[in-house]
Amino acid sequence: MKNVNIFFCFFIFICSYAQYETVKVEVTEKKDFTTKMNETTKANAASMAAGAAAANARANATAARAATSAAMNSANVEEKVPITVDLYNYSSIAIVNSTYSNATGAQSSNKRTYSDLASSLANSPLTIINPVDYDKKRFKKNTRFLRDIKNPEWLYLYYVKSMVGVNEVRSIVVRDHKNKVIYNATTTNVPFSETLSPIVNF
Repeated sequence: MKNVNIFFCFFIFICSYAQYETVKVEVTEKKDFTTKMNETTKANAASMAAGAAAANARANATAARAATSAAMNSANVEEKVPITVDLYNYSSIAIVNSTYSNATGAQSSNKRTYSDLASSLANSPLTIINPVDYDKKRFKKNTRFLRDIKNPEWLYLYYVKSMVGVNEVRSIVVRDHKNKVIYNATTTNVPFSETLSPIVNF
């Protein structure tokens, strides 16, 4: 009888514990055919809308480029002072000025603009003197310090690129150590390399 009582108490304990046990139940919603079709249709519509927006953006960009191209002047080179001296009489081209101006008129004349110009002149038979490399301390104080170094074997280059409306205008002036103009030209919508060609490809 004692054993029966012990078993009965143990049984009641187990039943009581079971009442407080947490059971995690996951409910999976089963979607009907119509719901799935609606979701697929919405996804396809969203994808098509995104594709149409991208195509529209590309079309607008193409139209903008075409409009800019149509508004641009034809390529032109105006030589105000043609080269009449033998450039082989000189050893180097010293970059005195390298200035970029954007459509708003803001100008940049810094290490990057000078290095870009020096790189574009690299194929010239003359030695290119970049003030950034020639004397960094003096360049920080005065970017045009090379014009104060008077060397009869040097040519002194002044370069400005600016935007006039949609037109890209480049001005190039080359002087000797006495400040005499050896070459002066202005180009409109002419590539960088072609503008510099007279002092690179000779």
